[in-house]
Amino acid sequence: MSAHTPGPWTACEPTKELHAVRAASARMVANVGYSGSVDTDIANARLIAAAPELLEALKDMVSYVENLSSDYPTVIDTDSRWVAAARTAIDAADSLI
Repeated sequence: MSAHTPGPWTACEPTKELHAVRAASARMVANVGYSGSVDTDIANARLIAAAPELLEALKDMVSYVENLSSDYPTVIDTDSRWVAAARTAIDAADSLI
């Protein structure tokens, strides 16, 4: 089970040079900035804000593939490179450092 702040997260309007990412509870999740490019900072904040939804979508996709493979074991390969990459990303997001 992950210990991250539950989503949804939102990329907020910048304050000075920082772009805040906040949870629905208004809790600060991250400050993004100082990349040298305002456009890059905004893109980074939006990507971070999307993280909880991306993680859940990836978990749902892996679960779907695993369920589908039980019905079609000769067609669906749950050990494929992309399923393994998805599992690795999920593990990285869910692991406690």
